[in-house]
Amino acid sequence: MTKPTLDLGFKSYLQSLSFLWNYRVLWTYLLLAIAPAAIDLYLKNRPYLQTNFPQFPQAPEYLIEILPALGIVIGILGAACIIIHSFALLDEKQTSIGETCKTLFSRLFPILLWIVLCILAMYLNGYITSIAATYLKENEYKGIFVTLVSIAYDILKMGIGVITSLVLPALIFEQRTILESFKRGILLSKQLIWAIIGGSLGLAMTPLIFLPFAFIITFMLDRMAIVQYAATIRIILNSLLIIPFMFIACAFFVFQAKLYHAYYKEMPE
Repeated sequence: MTKPTLDLGFKSYLQSLSFLWNYRVLWTYLLLAIAPAAIDLYLKNRPYLQTNFPQFPQAPEYLIEILPALGIVIGILGAACIIIHSFALLDEKQTSIGETCKTLFSRLFPILLWIVLCILAMYLNGYITSIAATYLKENEYKGIFVTLVSIAYDILKMGIGVITSLVLPALIFEQRTILESFKRGILLSKQLIWAIIGGSLGLAMTPLIFLPFAFIITFMLDRMAIVQYAATIRIILNSLLIIPFMFIACAFFVFQAKLYHAYYKEMPE
């Protein structure tokens, strides 16, 4: 097996885009995986919608705090389905959406535990970010030290994301205890860290193809002088871009399945 390197991971991610495009059955699960982005878009634009479009259906107040957690639940279940179905296709096995759901439910408990960890991490990140914002506001201090701490925190989050990239596939496919599967996922991620970083670079760089489109739209809006409609147009454009962006993001789940499928038997216990 080829040594997992940065360029190999990058190429593998690009191949995952092609794989997701060729196997349209996987698009079914995009409806689940798109949930976090759709919820985030709604929450960010909720005040504007309430003010300018009161007829737009609004979520009850008591649901607002739990909507992000609900998005994570639905999104990770969708990711798990993509990984399971992709793994079967890579094994050249005859499979279906029903078989994928059957496998999902057979491993539901460890997946739910992973979901709980992700939700706790989300709220912890929100708490840390809120405390930091409050501190900066009260002290009116935005020096180089704060910038360095912010960069270090972002790097820490990215690092955690990288070394846990293969935890979900391990929880799904490893016939071990939950703790052993979790450790196995971390081990695989560490062993394949350069390939994962390469795939992450592919994930980060692919949306850049939409930059010319964004520049053209911004230029047209400025020329047409329709500033009063800018917020509405921005919401519409963001809504339309969710689909291609989520396609790009979900290719990373295919990438995880490909990486796990290619290397998990060769990695040390």
